[in-house]
Amino acid sequence: MTASLARKIGSALFILVVWQALVQTGNLNELFLPAPLSVLKAMWALTLSGRLPWAVVVSLNRVVQGFVYGALAGVVLGLLALFRANKRFDGYVASASGSQEHVVHEGWGIDLVFIDRVHSHTPYTVVYKHLDYPRSQTYHRHTRGRNVPSVLHLQAGTTARIDVRWYVQGKSKARWTFTIRPRETSGGPAA
Repeated sequence: MTASLARKIGSALFILVVWQALVQTGNLNELFLPAPLSVLKAMWALTLSGRLPWAVVVSLNRVVQGFVYGALAGVVLGLLALFRANKRFDGYVASASGSQEHVVHEGWGIDLVFIDRVHSHTPYTVVYKHLDYPRSQTYHRHTRGRNVPSVLHLQAGTTARIDVRWYVQGKSKARWTFTIRPRETSGGPAA
């Protein structure tokens, strides 16, 4: 046995002896902190009666169930994140400051951003549709490069709810819905 191991064992035994002595002398209330020998006696009695092994089995069962449920949830969430991260196309609306927006104000400069993470010069169509009025605008573009944002600069019009969809070969690949609110009296990004 090494000196380090002997010190560790000796420290643990010293703490247990002091603890036992404090409880026996009445300096430590056994109701709040039972003596180590009392705990060992109770464990032995519960083991002989069969209650402790059963309690251990029940507790281990709960631990295993918690681990399995947690692992399943983690795997599902991880796969969802992986599929999202490996998505070929992405599209969103950004303000002039570059942040993704779901609410803009009349007159703001906005960018319709589309990204193809796999190919460059992919032809795509953007449909900018008002949900409150029967009108829409269609734009035809090509991506600038692989994993390079292709940006269509627009000015936010009048108050409305807007649905933007990006299509490649006639199939919807990205969608972003946002709201145009009345012009702010002060502040806000420059147009």
